[in-house]
Amino acid sequence: MKEKRKSKAINILGFLASVFFAAFILMEFRQDYWAVAGAGIVMLIQAYFLVNKIEEEIYAKHLNNMEEIDEKLQKVNDTIEEKYEKIDQMQKAVYVATKKGTEAIEDKVEDIARQLQKAD
Repeated sequence: MKEKRKSKAINILGFLASVFFAAFILMEFRQDYWAVAGAGIVMLIQAYFLVNKIEEEIYAKHLNNMEEIDEKLQKVNDTIEEKYEKIDQMQKAVYVATKKGTEAIEDKVEDIARQLQKAD
């Protein structure tokens, strides 16, 4: 973290130095167009480096946020999967219990029907 701040600070200081350099060249050598153009180019290059560093930091934060979101989504997905498995197990248990209960009732009804036929 300190390394990133240092490199950003170096870019900021370089840009500020190039701005002061360009202002100095503009004030002292305003008739020398090559010197003014060179100072302007140096300032633009430093601005590019500064903007590039800021863009890298923003992109790194974006990637970090995306990783955090992916981790949270994975946890939610795992929780949903666990709940789904529990529901599936409960559904199977209810099916088995219902089937056994239905078979038991059918057996009782058949027994009662036999007893009624014997009684007639």
